[in-house]
Amino acid sequence: MDEFVDSKMWLTRGSSVIFDKVLLGPLLSAGALLSLREALSWLSAWPAEPPAGSRTVLVGGLDTVLEVLSPDDAADVVRRCIRPLISEFQNNWTECGLVFGLNTPAQRIEEHPVTEMVYFVNRDGERICLSTELWNGSAVTDMRRLVRADGNTRVRGGYYAPRS
Repeated sequence: MDEFVDSKMWLTRGSSVIFDKVLLGPLLSAGALLSLREALSWLSAWPAEPPAGSRTVLVGGLDTVLEVLSPDDAADVVRRCIRPLISEFQNNWTECGLVFGLNTPAQRIEEHPVTEMVYFVNRDGERICLSTELWNGSAVTDMRRLVRADGNTRVRGGYYAPRS
């Protein structure tokens, strides 16, 4: 999987899942956070403009869905609700980035070394395949690992799928 080191493309195109607090910090400071519930309400009445005219929309709450529902139910909600949100977002706002902010330690996001599939691991150790459920698996070939420099080390902060 390719890496974007300190890239900002994910902020203005495509969709991403970010779990690094340093990467999320500027978005939170800018007041860009919306609830997942509010973002999903757009599917019935899409706003004419992104909130506050921003080119980045930060959505919180996906981690709660992945955490409290069974893996099968969580995958179903992601397929039925979140995936259509990503699609409509990209159709309506082509020059904006959709960011799902996760309040989850990096250790709970696993990447399979061979298939490069990305998994959310809930508190019970059960895995939900984000790359398949969230991005329909088709984005896996284009998906990028987002990393940031921290001194001489690289810190994994999330995953980005370009506009499909």
